[in-house]
Amino acid sequence: MSMGKGTAAGKKLSEFITEAERIDQEKKALGDELKALFAAAKAGGFDPATMRRVLRLRKLEANERDEAEALLATYLHALGMAHETPLAKVAGLLSFDTAARDELVKLAKDLLPDGGEIVFKTGPVPVRLWKDEKGRCHAEDWHPPLPPAPGRDDEAGADRALGPIDVDAATPAEAAELGRRAADAGAAATDNPYERADPRFEAWEAAFFAALKKPKRGGAR
Repeated sequence: MSMGKGTAAGKKLSEFITEAERIDQEKKALGDELKALFAAAKAGGFDPATMRRVLRLRKLEANERDEAEALLATYLHALGMAHETPLAKVAGLLSFDTAARDELVKLAKDLLPDGGEIVFKTGPVPVRLWKDEKGRCHAEDWHPPLPPAPGRDDEAGADRALGPIDVDAATPAEAAELGRRAADAGAAATDNPYERADPRFEAWEAAFFAALKKPKRGGAR
């Protein structure tokens, strides 16, 4: 491309420069107008810095705003500039606000690693907040591990050697053992600690009912 005074390329460049200068002047005028607007807002008792932050937030989608605010609060807490994290604040509502559980699930998306979990014991029923390996967040009632059941036969004695089983970390096989122990302890089928969608639910339930049908020492059940 040949560029020089009086050439077609030179004229085109001049047009671009002229247009850029015009836009720059308009931008400066708009900037001055915005400054005047914020000055008027400040005179009216509003905080310009907060207004600018609101403008930035309004450009985000609702979920992006929630994530940004949760992350900011977490950073402030880490720097000693906040008394409690959003997660702790919402956890404190669990004892009287059922909607808090949904809020916990939203916060877990950014605050928990995949496969991570937290158990909150602030309400009448402890709540387990956890994220699966695919990054999906869940909240469910948490039940402490059941103690070994007394009065089992020799085979059960071997099972008791396993000791206490963590309900949340249990494998399906361990969930089945928990079901057997629950049956021996006189628990009800509704005491199954797992959600129906959890594969451990069926393992627990099958072992529970199988144990009910199994004869005890000294006679039938």
